[in-house]
Amino acid sequence: MSQTFEELAGQEVDGLFQGALFLQAGDEAAAEDLLLWTLTKAFHVFRETGGGESPDQWLEGRLIHEFLALLPMSDVAAQARAAELESPLQYVGSVDPGALHEAAGQVPTRARAALWLVVLRRWTYEEASAALHTTTEELKDLLRFRHTLMSAVLKPRHGRNGTDGGMS
Repeated sequence: MSQTFEELAGQEVDGLFQGALFLQAGDEAAAEDLLLWTLTKAFHVFRETGGGESPDQWLEGRLIHEFLALLPMSDVAAQARAAELESPLQYVGSVDPGALHEAAGQVPTRARAALWLVVLRRWTYEEASAALHTTTEELKDLLRFRHTLMSAVLKPRHGRNGTDGGMS
């Protein structure tokens, strides 16, 4: 039995919104706009394609497609900020979503999309390359920004070193 678009969107909307929040660096209004735009445009395409073999992944791909279509391809400010960040010392297993969204703003837009698909949603390089309309080698280059993302998440805020117990 095939799935309707409404059923697919209903079961995927929470994950898509989390993706939109990440892609929009935590800006809820922009994430809502991106999600609405994605679902509206995907509704029309779904009637023709049915979403293929993996409709949930197809819908995530549509989110990335719309994100990249709505933003400028060159995010000079994010690239400049990313170059200033230090490399992370280690992986942190539990990350505050707000810190992750803020850190996503430090990463260029195409790299942010690649990180969402490969690192956070665990798409294969081939699947992500196809969704981003890029080669696997270019994708690997975009994924080098995972260090920038983690640096921004781990960067101490306002001079606090993590050892003070709330004292200024």
